[in-house]
Amino acid sequence: MSRHPEHCEPTIDAAPIIYGKLYRAAAVSDLGPTEDDFGQRVVFNDLGDFETREQAHERAIAGVKRWIDENFGPPRRLSESTTM
Repeated sequence: MSRHPEHCEPTIDAAPIIYGKLYRAAAVSDLGPTEDDFGQRVVFNDLGDFETREQAHERAIAGVKRWIDENFGPPRRLSESTTM
């Protein structure tokens, strides 16, 4: 379980929050600067409770990836980006 997985260039920093005996999913993603702007930061929090840190960690990463895909499109594979 990597705390900093890469997804379409942005860095996702998932750090579940301990809430009593349970965990809550939380993550921050830095979308690097582009030619047009200085970049963006996405903060993801899930109000659902999870019994293990791993469950909360995976939920946080999935939530940020889904947000990035919905707002910037899914990651392109090499075969999709090259034309012959």
